[in-house]
Amino acid sequence: GGQQWIKLNGGLPDIPVRDIAIQEKENDLVIATFGRGFYILDDYTPLREVTADKLNNSDALIFPVKDALMYMEQNSRYNTGSGVYHAPNPPFGATFTYYIKEVPKTLKAQRLEKEKKLFKEGQPIPQPTKEQLDAEKRETGPYLVFTIKDKNGTVARKLYKNASKGISRTTWNLRYGKPARVSVKDKKFDPMKDNGSGMMALPGTYTVELSMLHNGEEIPLAGPVAFSANVLENTTLPAENREEMVAFYDKVSDLWRVINDIERYHEELSTKTAYIRQALQQSNLATVEMKNEAADIKNTLDDIDFLFAGTPAKASQEEVPPEPVPLSNRLWAVLSGVWQSTSAPTATQKENYEILKDTLPGIIDQLTDISNQLDMLDDELDKLKAPYTPGRKPKF
Repeated sequence: GGQQWIKLNGGLPDIPVRDIAIQEKENDLVIATFGRGFYILDDYTPLREVTADKLNNSDALIFPVKDALMYMEQNSRYNTGSGVYHAPNPPFGATFTYYIKEVPKTLKAQRLEKEKKLFKEGQPIPQPTKEQLDAEKRETGPYLVFTIKDKNGTVARKLYKNASKGISRTTWNLRYGKPARVSVKDKKFDPMKDNGSGMMALPGTYTVELSMLHNGEEIPLAGPVAFSANVLENTTLPAENREEMVAFYDKVSDLWRVINDIERYHEELSTKTAYIRQALQQSNLATVEMKNEAADIKNTLDDIDFLFAGTPAKASQEEVPPEPVPLSNRLWAVLSGVWQSTSAPTATQKENYEILKDTLPGIIDQLTDISNQLDMLDDELDKLKAPYTPGRKPKF
């Protein structure tokens, strides 16, 4: 005890520490400084595993993972006013403490390091070639991949983190991935981005593995390390069979994915239809029959949009005449009871799910027929030598 010291950098300034306490239940280390307030290290138990030999002789480590508690978070307090202060809670979920000994240097970092050395030595710095700059631009990584698997070995979630050496932490919020539409910023690939969080995971035993991806090669580093996700016993209306509940919500998640796909596909077909109608209008050789066919397609797409969105209300939904319930409302009726609940699905949720499940195949068939019609109109536009429209291959 006290014979070995390792400096721990965690945002603590160089200031006298006047008091140290251990919160024994959660194994939190709390310190009070002279004039700088309190600092808390949540769950210091991984530090018990740290030794100089272990750090020097290991390329990477995942320290033992504390069992995670599953519950529904509250993000506010009622009627407290602006005078109440409360510090942020520890991250919700399973926290992984890991160690990386070294991180590979990127091609750009290697070049800058060589140039810095030449500059200090007073040597000429060579101009990088276009091939070198292209290779630097196309390089991917290095970044870390945390693969979380359930007791059956099925991947529950993948987390991506920028690679940095030393001891760090990341947290899985005990939710599966969100089946939302793919989006990119500035039309560029971002390896750190995912679609966010979806349904809450099933309680039970999980494992986490750590790997590093660099230039298309994934290198296993550490793990698997097992941990448990346990439900906090404070549920007001607990589901009698949690596995059946999660299985239903898994089907809902897949339904959500399909509806997202349909809406995106509908948007693309609507855009393509508008361009084709405009190209036909600008073509001197386009027939009235072609223009009418494109207009009929547009009307069919509008009918499908009505099925999902209904009639928009200017001020209040009571203004809308009686009409079928929009499919988006039915989906929301299912999802709204899922996100912040650990209770069994209601009869209304199940009914809406069945209605959506029976309705969607017919809509997919309609969109497939429309896509085929647009492809045939594309062929006609080629014969007319009409200007380019999205999705049409240039021909010479």
